[in-house]
Amino acid sequence: MYGEYRVDMQGNKIFEGEYFTSEILNKAGNGRPPQLFQNHVNCQEEIDNMTKFIEIVSQMLDLQKNENAANNIEQAETRLHLKLPETVKALYLAVDKDYILTGTKRRLLKPEELFVKDNVLAVLCHGKRKKTYLGIDLVEHHSLLWEESVPDSVWEYEYCMESFCEMIMQTAAMEAIGRMPISQCYRLKGYPTRELNACALFEESFQPLFVRYQGYYNWSCSIMLNQETKTIAWLRAGEFASDIQIGSKNPDVIEQLKQIRGENGYAEKKKK
Repeated sequence: MYGEYRVDMQGNKIFEGEYFTSEILNKAGNGRPPQLFQNHVNCQEEIDNMTKFIEIVSQMLDLQKNENAANNIEQAETRLHLKLPETVKALYLAVDKDYILTGTKRRLLKPEELFVKDNVLAVLCHGKRKKTYLGIDLVEHHSLLWEESVPDSVWEYEYCMESFCEMIMQTAAMEAIGRMPISQCYRLKGYPTRELNACALFEESFQPLFVRYQGYYNWSCSIMLNQETKTIAWLRAGEFASDIQIGSKNPDVIEQLKQIRGENGYAEKKKK
């Protein structure tokens, strides 16, 4: 089906693109578009948002693009006898040559490693001995999981899992934060942690230190940027406390955060 839809966990944001009956959480009605599970096929707007975000953080980290990406994609398509989904193709064209923004624990397969199992394209891999693959259905392009180490394992669909693009942006943000010269993690306390719209209130209070990336819509999490100071922040709102990770090339950013929150508004979290 092609039309407008909303997404579970992404508030009132309305997208336009292809979706499937199996992804519908709520048919809504009264002129409102249907609501889909969080794990859904990504439309072109979501793909563009992912691509733009990766380009922004790549520039912040001074990463170099892979000049052979287009050729690698073409060779993979020839080997697999198929056209890669636009989501996957856009990701390979956007990431740096070492794929560092796509995760260390869950890594992006190199184009020559891509494979198809039961009409699902394996794209990401987690683990070494006991491998779990994340793939994209070649018919309905949502994300699926498969455990290689489990006998007779089949691809499984988890409706609460983030969509492919959202997952990649979240991973890219956290990987980039960890690679910044200055990296800190804080637990935010007090107002507005217990508010239903805590994320939005935090975002407002942190401006102009950094502002929300408008292509990431999860209502309980935020990706925030400041391209001038080369700062990335990842915020996750919780019921009793909220966590924020900050990576920056400017030490003044951390001091400004402390001034905004006050002495009692945050606690530094020690890295394990």
